[in-house]
Amino acid sequence: MVYREFYDYVTENGKLLTFIDGLIGRKPVYLVKGYIVELDDGATKEDELVVYIYEGETGKTVYISPNIVRAQNLLGVKFFEEKCSKEILEKLLKEWKKNEKTT
Repeated sequence: MVYREFYDYVTENGKLLTFIDGLIGRKPVYLVKGYIVELDDGATKEDELVVYIYEGETGKTVYISPNIVRAQNLLGVKFFEEKCSKEILEKLLKEWKKNEKTT
């Protein structure tokens, strides 16, 4: 699935910036193609592998894990639901790979 492919692309092509503490363990944060990507090495479901994606220059949220959206919904919060689509990951991955071929 796209989650594993995206995770692998980021770990292979991104620059590891730091680790941040999460509820369950430390999560690696990468810089890749101008985006800040937080991953979850301890994910138990594939759709939990990618936690957040931010635009590096603006800090704008591009993607948020469906797992986080589910947790927010349990709390009665509707927040970033439009940002949890796997199509966002597919689009970014396609764009990044296309740019590699043209450079």
